[in-house]
Amino acid sequence: MTPYLRVANVFDGFIDISDVLEMPFTDAEYKRYELKTGDLLLNEGQSLGLVGRCAKYEGAPENCCFQNTLVRFQAGPECETNYAYQLFRWCQVSGVFAKIATKTNSIAHLGSTRFGDLELYFPPLPEQRRIASILYQWDDSLSVLTQLINAKRQQKRGLAEQLLTGKRRLPGFKEEWEKTTMGSVFSRITRKNTEGNDHALTISGVHGLIDQREFFNKRVAANDLSGYYLLRHGEFAYNKSYSTGYDYGAIKRLNRYDAGVVSTLYICFGLKREDAVSDFYEHFFEANLLNEGIAGIAQEGARNHGLLNVSVVDFFELPIIFPPASEQRAIAAVLTTLDTEIAALEALKAKVAEQKRGLMDALLTGQVRVKCEETS
Repeated sequence: MTPYLRVANVFDGFIDISDVLEMPFTDAEYKRYELKTGDLLLNEGQSLGLVGRCAKYEGAPENCCFQNTLVRFQAGPECETNYAYQLFRWCQVSGVFAKIATKTNSIAHLGSTRFGDLELYFPPLPEQRRIASILYQWDDSLSVLTQLINAKRQQKRGLAEQLLTGKRRLPGFKEEWEKTTMGSVFSRITRKNTEGNDHALTISGVHGLIDQREFFNKRVAANDLSGYYLLRHGEFAYNKSYSTGYDYGAIKRLNRYDAGVVSTLYICFGLKREDAVSDFYEHFFEANLLNEGIAGIAQEGARNHGLLNVSVVDFFELPIIFPPASEQRAIAAVLTTLDTEIAALEALKAKVAEQKRGLMDALLTGQVRVKCEETS
């Protein structure tokens, strides 16, 4: 059996070897599809925005082949591998690959013939090496920022789990926490959209409650929204559907808009206790601290096309904790500060990525030339 890489293994700039499959290859097939260190692999079939994303094979796993749903590029004598890698990354992010791809249903196909016919800029080898070196420095900066963001997120996850459960108390707080239920802290919202609000919302794990037109680039809700639930700013909605990072569905607070409408499949609710702090419970839900309770009330045959079978009555009987309001505010402030720091790092990373993209546009098309003392 021979390990082989497929589309699912190739990401932007790296190859994921955590889930490498194996299959038998004949001698002829192995010779044709065997990977050499330094080979560039591009996704041949992918969504339009991701088709052609590229990574370099660094020799792991050993004695490995690739699936024919990938395009393999090997640098010739007039091409520097690292330059080609940056060039192909630029082709993917700039839409060059998307323009030449053909589309079958929702999948775009790059095609080795169309890929081979591309006319791209290849300066002399010394300049290729210099350009690649410059762009890799920007990649290093992006990598450092990614590591900082991941570390900060991990720090927040650990601290949230401790602070939101009372395992760790902030200085000055010793009062015992109240044990209560969702229904004692929150009231269900079933208000119908009688005011003609056309902000049809969906729940995104990353973006929270967001207008479908922003998230999907179109509205997928029905034309008549009068039967939808109307949410106001600061109110919550629970989507019982599984999504990445939310095994038992996601609960999100409406933060982006003054109001919006959601499907009646969502369980919507708002605070009813005056001493409850909304920011505290937003962090509480985001930490998935209701998962254990939801797992206990989800009926047998829980997932129907990814939708959990959770009754409204059972949901509002879920047990939750209720710290004193002052401690709720203090905990929320700590976690919100970490969120602000993460957002600042993400904004910096986006800015660096944008600057690198501009540099790629200039260097990889010959608009700007770099001086090289090296001779080929």
